[in-house]
Amino acid sequence: MQEDYEYKTASALAYQSYKEEIGALGNDALLEKLADIAISNFGENPVRLYGKGQHDEAVTPIQAAIDELPPEKIAAVLAAIGERSIKSKIWPFGS
Repeated sequence: MQEDYEYKTASALAYQSYKEEIGALGNDALLEKLADIAISNFGENPVRLYGKGQHDEAVTPIQAAIDELPPEKIAAVLAAIGERSIKSKIWPFGS
C-alpha cells in the first residue's frame, strides 16, 4: 500500500507540472483530459492491490500441500494437534 501512496504522491507532483505546462499552451481540452486522468489515479482504492486472484499462489511447499487437502483432512489434523496440545499442558513429560 505504501508503494501505491508513493505513486499517488508522484502523480500529484507530475499533475501540477503538467497543469502548468498545459496552462501555458492554453489548451483547455488537454487540461480537462489531464484532470480526468488525475481524478482516476487519486480515486483508486489502494486495497484493490489485494484483490482476489492476485495472491492465490502458494508461497511455501507446506502451503501448497495444505491447499490440496480436503477440508475434512484439515479439520482432523487440527483436532489432533489440539488434542496433543491439551495433553502436553496436563502432563508435559510426554506419553
